[in-house]
Amino acid sequence: PGRGRLLLSYFLYGVSFVLYTNYLIVALRQDLDFTPTGAAQVFSLLGVASIVGGAVGGRVSDWFGRRSVMAISMVSVGLLALVVPLGWSGAAAVSAFCYGLLMTAVGTVLVAYLSDVLDPRWMGTAFGSATVSLGLAQLLAPPVGGWLADVTGSFAVVFHLACGAGVLAGLVAAFLPGTSAGRRG
Repeated sequence: PGRGRLLLSYFLYGVSFVLYTNYLIVALRQDLDFTPTGAAQVFSLLGVASIVGGAVGGRVSDWFGRRSVMAISMVSVGLLALVVPLGWSGAAAVSAFCYGLLMTAVGTVLVAYLSDVLDPRWMGTAFGSATVSLGLAQLLAPPVGGWLADVTGSFAVVFHLACGAGVLAGLVAAFLPGTSAGRRG
């Protein structure tokens, strides 16, 4: 149920995720004047947070519902990308840490959502389809982001695109069919 919406949502999330993670270090250095060490430290916070994000997201979705946690997480990762174009260098570390938590939560909650709405026989096919949609985003987004940065001379538009894709992904996810898991499905 809601297959097209799920694949579109995960593709858009993938665009947001790929642009943010691929261009964060260079955007911090070029647009926000971070040192190489400072940019690497910020990116390291993203990595550390990603270790626990999936477990936290899964547990939260048990309480508040898969669809709502997935939608809120996707919108949030989109909004966190605004740190770069808004020039909020002081918020970059917090943004990257929160991004790391949420980016791995999305994948975990997606799998939990699929297990709630599908017969176990279809899990492999469904997860494979979702992975293909994410892979397509990973194929298309980096060259588009690089081209946009080259044309504009800044990564601001790349991170605006990451924001828009993440927010749109969450809005699409909000209209997925509900599940029996969590209080609100």
